[in-house]
Amino acid sequence: LWVIAALLGLYVAWRAWRRWRETRSQAGIPRVRADQLADLLDRGAAPIIIDVRSALPGLPKIQRIPGARRIDLATIEKAVAFDWTDDAKIVTYCDCPNDVSAGKAAHLLAQRGLNASVLSGGIEAWVEAGYRLESA
Repeated sequence: LWVIAALLGLYVAWRAWRRWRETRSQAGIPRVRADQLADLLDRGAAPIIIDVRSALPGLPKIQRIPGARRIDLATIEKAVAFDWTDDAKIVTYCDCPNDVSAGKAAHLLAQRGLNASVLSGGIEAWVEAGYRLESA
C-alpha cells in the first residue's frame, strides 16, 4: 500500500512539474484578445491564423475562424510555410483550457524566430465575442 501511495505521489509531482514547466515556457508568449484579432482582420492586416485543435477521428472540426489554417500540433515544428515571412504576425488558437495547445504551438514557432501569439480564450472567446466562423 505504501509503494502504491509513493508511486501515486511521484506521478502527481511529475505532472505538477510538467505543468509548471509548460506555464513558465509560455509566459513570454504574447496574447491577443478576440477583438484585437477581429480588428486586424478588418484592417486587412491578414495575420496568419493557425488552428491547432486536435482532429480526433469521428469528431471533425467543421467550423473555424475565417482564414485559419489547420496544422496539427504534433507536426507544427516541421511545418513548412513558404508564404510566412519573418515579420508575419501569427496567431494560434485551440479549444483547450488555458490555451495550452495554442501556447505550445506559439512557443515552438517563436523558437523558429517567428512572431507568434496566442488567441486568449481560444475559439470559445471568438464565438462569445460574437464573431463569425466559417466552414472548414
